[in-house]
Amino acid sequence: MSIEGQWLRHPGGRILLFDEAPGEFEFEFELDKHSPKTPPPSNALKAGDVNVASIDLPARDSLLRLAAVPKTRKAAVELLDHVKAGRIDGIRCLRSTAAMARVKRLGYDPADAIRAGNDAVVLLDPTDLRGGKPMIAIRHELDPRCGSAGASPPTSAAIAKFDAALLKSLASFSAWREGISLGRSAKCALAPLDDPGRTGLGNVLPRLIRLPYAMPAAPGAPKLVRHRHTSYKCNSAFSFVPDGTPVDLLPANMRPHFVAPDDRFMIVWELQNQLHALLKEDAFKDLVNRSRTAATLKAEESDRLHLAVVNLSGRGNLCEPGLAHYGAQFNEWGGSTPKILIVYAAHQLHFDLEQMVAADRIRDFATLEKKAAEEWKVFSCKPRLELFKFTAPATSSGLLKVEMSVALNTLLREMTANTGYSTARASTLILKIGFEYLASLAWQSGLRHPTRGGIWYGTTYCTDQKPDATDLACYGKDSETKIACPSTTPRVFWKADPMKIYGVRGSALSFATYMTLLAQGRLVDATNSARIEALLKNACGVAKDAGVLGIRAQKCAWTDTTLHDAVLIEREVVRGARRRTLRYVIAFTCRLKNKGDPALGTMHALIRRIDTIMEERALA
Repeated sequence: MSIEGQWLRHPGGRILLFDEAPGEFEFEFELDKHSPKTPPPSNALKAGDVNVASIDLPARDSLLRLAAVPKTRKAAVELLDHVKAGRIDGIRCLRSTAAMARVKRLGYDPADAIRAGNDAVVLLDPTDLRGGKPMIAIRHELDPRCGSAGASPPTSAAIAKFDAALLKSLASFSAWREGISLGRSAKCALAPLDDPGRTGLGNVLPRLIRLPYAMPAAPGAPKLVRHRHTSYKCNSAFSFVPDGTPVDLLPANMRPHFVAPDDRFMIVWELQNQLHALLKEDAFKDLVNRSRTAATLKAEESDRLHLAVVNLSGRGNLCEPGLAHYGAQFNEWGGSTPKILIVYAAHQLHFDLEQMVAADRIRDFATLEKKAAEEWKVFSCKPRLELFKFTAPATSSGLLKVEMSVALNTLLREMTANTGYSTARASTLILKIGFEYLASLAWQSGLRHPTRGGIWYGTTYCTDQKPDATDLACYGKDSETKIACPSTTPRVFWKADPMKIYGVRGSALSFATYMTLLAQGRLVDATNSARIEALLKNACGVAKDAGVLGIRAQKCAWTDTTLHDAVLIEREVVRGARRRTLRYVIAFTCRLKNKGDPALGTMHALIRRIDTIMEERALA
């Protein structure tokens, strides 16, 4: 017998035929020549065997049906064994409490959890994507008993779909067990975002890219390592609260909520129209393309100004903020504003080390150093542990204590303060944290989007840096990329930059996303978000210079050709007896012709007008 298709070898020796066609599955065949030739008994499973609390009734019946057919009997027995052994955390109907909770914690909308062409999804463990216990969830509509145990049985067509979906889920679970890649060699790579254009295991959340052979990372993506953070959910009081223990960092978990699960922008059209009307005024005509018509205003990459405004005022808007923007997705030379990623990375690195200590109950530095080297083995130039202070436990039950060193705190403070040390300190931190770690974090937090771009570091700033001798293989001087810098203060660039940008980039959208996550307390966790905010409160700011009050965090960029800002604003506003909390984010990139460009004054006027609009909306 000759069977064509894509074959997948199971760790136990079986070979699975996995059809590429969405929604279709070729049954599993036993090809082990050393297995007994005698057929298994016809009563391989009984009702009592599948009476497991974590298996919903429709799935129990499916296992019994599959076990009654010789060619699927082994698959049914194996699937049940995985559940009983704790390798699979149950087989549920999608809208069951357990499955819904997991879908949401993975950062997805339950309505979009199962893609078209599939009838089930393997939900990975959000707390441990590589080693946790996946759950299988079946499309609710296939069996009426998913909604009520007393409902009528499903139709024969639905039964066939249910059984096929369960078998396909087993194949995907088996692929996952071979190892997913976060920059490592494996059969599957973790998709950086829910990208429907990629070929992969469409019945797994988060999405997995099926690789044709072992490779270090998905094409075009940076090498990825594991980052941990506290996942948050919005409660009945419209505040973000922790959603259990720390989980693996996923772009889906870091949506700022003005971007929908399908990647659409959630526009507040009234605010969008106000913004467009403002930009059409003659006072701001030099900032946008003069070819606009009176009726429309379409942003172009050639515009000098790109802008994002995020409304966080009012009941519910911290949880579901609204966006208005003008070409916010366009990328620009980043200047100093992308330094907000460096601040984030330093705190994320601290948290990652603390999580390694907690997970492995580490008591000494040598063990942690070995653990970190293993976690980051795909990096050519790893983060420098000298950035932290390590204290051995005082008691036999204690764990190694990890703290930011005095030197790291000083570097962060001098980088974010409005002083002449900023770019030099930033370059030092880039090399000590590492381009690769910064890229992994930017990619998996969504601050760097695969198609829209965003914050990125492919070089240091124009400061004469001397990389550690062990890291020289990673870096080169800017003469090789012809990035303009004085000869006395050359850049250090990242030789293996997967984006081949070899520079510092950012967009108003990525800056606004960062400040929105900060307002929600979602950068690492609430404690670290507060620390990040404290550092950014006194950074430079164009909005501050424009006289805007209530600035919680800010970071500007001002050079001969660049004027950017990212600002989180919150203050009380009063009109008569009415008192409201005004809270919003404004982020923009603006190209200057020279240091004396009058656009600076124009931007001050524009920011004040937007602040007035946002205040009026808060008081409405």
